[in-house]
Amino acid sequence: MISQLTSPSNSTTHDTISDTDIFRLYEIDLQATETADFRLRVYTEYNYDHDLGMYIFPPGDRYYSISGELPEYASSPIAMARAGVNSEQNAVFTCSRTGVHAVVVVNFAARDDIPFSLDVTIQGKSLADDLPVKGDL
Repeated sequence: MISQLTSPSNSTTHDTISDTDIFRLYEIDLQATETADFRLRVYTEYNYDHDLGMYIFPPGDRYYSISGELPEYASSPIAMARAGVNSEQNAVFTCSRTGVHAVVVVNFAARDDIPFSLDVTIQGKSLADDLPVKGDL
């Protein structure tokens, strides 16, 4: 399933990786030189162990590899977060190319329905209202 992260009404996407999913794929259109901040959090109500990773891939490539160990024609991530079991994932990077980037949330743990939120800010502003975002680091 591919979802767009360009919703005009919200900068937070709420989703669930189901017990049959290995990953979720999202697309977001970014401009070169923009700084993008992604924050992946499992809902606090979910009290079981979880191990999610987040990988961002550049536009224009056909094949991707989260390990970077697949054939040379597969692109490795330009940003990633794999902080370990029961951890929030954060990735911040500056785009080198304009285009649609792939954001992949991967489940590395036992399969279960894991609810999560994915927050996105571009140049320090939310996708929703173009106002500066306030929060913790």
